[in-house]
Amino acid sequence: MKTYFQSLYKYNHWCNEQMISLIKKHPKAYSERAGTLIGHTLNTHHIWTCRLQRTDRKHGVWDIFKIEELAPYNQENFEASMYVLDRFDYEYLLTYINTIDETHTNRIKDILFHIANHSTYHRGQLMTELKLNGATPIPLDFTYYKEL
Repeated sequence: MKTYFQSLYKYNHWCNEQMISLIKKHPKAYSERAGTLIGHTLNTHHIWTCRLQRTDRKHGVWDIFKIEELAPYNQENFEASMYVLDRFDYEYLLTYINTIDETHTNRIKDILFHIANHSTYHRGQLMTELKLNGATPIPLDFTYYKEL
C-alpha cells in the first residue's frame, strides 16, 4: 500500500507542478477564480497533512497566493506527504475536527486517498478556468504521466 500511495502522491505533485508551470506561462490566465482554485487545492492538502501530523496549519482553506509562491508551497506539501507516507499506519483511525468544527474519524488510508482525489477534482476546474482565460490545456492523465 505504501508504494501505491507514494506513486499517487508523486503523480499529484507532478500534476500540480504542471499546472503551476502553465500558470507561469500564462500569467494573464491567473484570474481570481484560478487563484482561488489552486490555492484551495494546495491549502486543503496542507490542512490534511497538518491534521495527520497533529501540527498547526499555516494557511486557511481559501487563502490565495502569488504565482511565485505556488511552486514552493506545492513542494512543501509533497515533502509533508512523503513524511506521512513513510511513518504512519494506514489503518489507524484518526479523529479530527474539520474547518467547520465537526468531529470526524477516518482511516489514514482513506484520508490519503481523499487528499489526492480532492486535488484531481479541483485541478479539472482550474484547467477549465485557465482555458477560458487563454491558456492551452495540458495532459495530466495518470496514464500519460506513467509513460514519461
